[in-house]
Amino acid sequence: MYSAVLIPIASSLAGGIIVALANHFLTKNRDERKRKDDIRTAYLIDAWKNIEKASNLEGRSDEHINSAYDKLEDSIASVILLGSKHEAELAMQLAVDMSKGPGADSTPLLNGLRGSLRAELGLEVLDKMTVFVRMRRRD
Repeated sequence: MYSAVLIPIASSLAGGIIVALANHFLTKNRDERKRKDDIRTAYLIDAWKNIEKASNLEGRSDEHINSAYDKLEDSIASVILLGSKHEAELAMQLAVDMSKGPGADSTPLLNGLRGSLRAELGLEVLDKMTVFVRMRRRD
């Protein structure tokens, strides 16, 4: 008589525990994946800003230029490490072009990063831009 009551209760408890554990692990994995994606996105946004800022340094002080170049090197490394395959290839191409001398064009990398970041953030993708605002400060 007790087994007729205990078996359904035990099976309900076991099923509930299994569902709770499965839910816990799935939620944990989803949260971890989202956290990593958020970190990656933040690094790539910073990289985009630093590459864009270093794209036109004409008339700036040596100190400003050196600081921008340091950030540019770090940003290219971040894109190679965290970007998509296409973004990493664009970053490597920019690095190769930079090693050949002044005048390397960062526009393909900037456009590639902007397009993928806007898509990732659910924003409308913009057509290719080749103009970036740079104001001259008075020293």
